Amino acid sequence: MKTLKDIIVEVQHGNEAAKMELYTRFLPLVHKISRSRSILFNREDLEQDLWEYFWKCAMTYDPKKADHFPACVCKRLHLHVNYLLRSCWKQHKMEGQSLDGLEEQGYECCSETLAMEETEKILRNADCPPRLLQVALLLAEGLTVKEMRAVMGISQQGVSKHKKNLKKFLESHPEVVKLLRM
Repeated sequence: MKTLKDIIVEVQHGNEAAKMELYTRFLPLVHKISRSRSILFNREDLEQDLWEYFWKCAMTYDPKKADHFPACVCKRLHLHVNYLLRSCWKQHKMEGQSLDGLEEQGYECCSETLAMEETEKILRNADCPPRLLQVALLLAEGLTVKEMRAVMGISQQGVSKHKKNLKKFLESHPEVVKLLRM
């Protein structure tokens, strides 16, 4: 199986099969990011624009850093959507039109919410116990052990125990870890 580095190098050399493989790998990401809730953007147009930007990123990306490509391209696509929203906002502001429904931060909140919903769905489908699911979601939100203790109403040792059990659960379900990383 080809590594991401090999695929990126082949894409940069014009290999259409490698381009299709990279497209297939990143299709879910681009679909998810293109779900902007702004009424000013047509979803298909936004997705097309994101793909154009994605290919520009892929063609200029340093293959030596291929391990970081997914995170880098994800961040760049998010920033590109924010750039588009800002540009649209400036255009409407200059034309004196109403800005109802346009919020720059609205997309980021939507993205975080979608990511949390997707994480919860993946863990539920893997029959993750409810308490471990709660711990996983609290960790995903970035809560510390002390904050988790307060939310869950248990001791710090209890939180640590649940974290260890979550780790064991994820180690015994590598397919879940793979889905979460995507």
